[in-house]
Amino acid sequence: MLFRSNLNDLVKAGHITEEEAKTGRITMTKERAKRMNLLDPYLMAVAKEVQAVRGTNRCLKVVNQEDVDPEVVRKAMTSRLVTIMKCDPLSGKVNRIKARWCARGFLDTRDSIRTDAETCSSAAIQMVLQWGLNKNYDLRIYDFTTAFLQGWEYEGKDLEESPWMTLPCELKTGYGFLPNQLCKLRKPLYGLKDAPERWRRKLRAAFAAAGFVECQSDACLMYRSEEHTSELQSPDHLV
Repeated sequence: MLFRSNLNDLVKAGHITEEEAKTGRITMTKERAKRMNLLDPYLMAVAKEVQAVRGTNRCLKVVNQEDVDPEVVRKAMTSRLVTIMKCDPLSGKVNRIKARWCARGFLDTRDSIRTDAETCSSAAIQMVLQWGLNKNYDLRIYDFTTAFLQGWEYEGKDLEESPWMTLPCELKTGYGFLPNQLCKLRKPLYGLKDAPERWRRKLRAAFAAAGFVECQSDACLMYRSEEHTSELQSPDHLV
């Protein structure tokens, strides 16, 4: 097993290139996982992502191609499975394989969709850190798992116009899919233009329901003054 191996050792063994070791981004395929004796972790990572998309978050409806209009099949956007080897940022050693099912958003032909999704400013980050330090408060960082898959669902007209998508080649056999199947998206998938906005909208609504108010100078900063609490949002992290 190559987990916990140093990147330089993987370069010497010929498993990865020097460029991959330098950037820390190591793309994995099934064939490469076999050569590196990492097939089981690779398959587990893919199965976990399929469960997150199809099972836990119910992001798509799967139908047979013959059951939909041929024009829909022709215009369906493609998708891909992005699988990478992750390294521990402190030790620089390999610690896991991560898979992400992504839509090829550049093929999305929808025009009337919102794509604006604010990101927190450096000034807001500094303010929250300084405020916590001055008040001697505990600061905690939360990392949302599969954040975009939990975004606002497509409903009504949005659901009617939500994209159709083909399966990535890695999923056309196994994992509960068949080669001739097509997916109708119920929720935004990674890669879609409106995925960040729909996740941001749902997160904002949840905090508003809990009594938080948006800061006028930075939409990613929300506060609840009676309890002297605040939260700062980034795409998939929360402070």
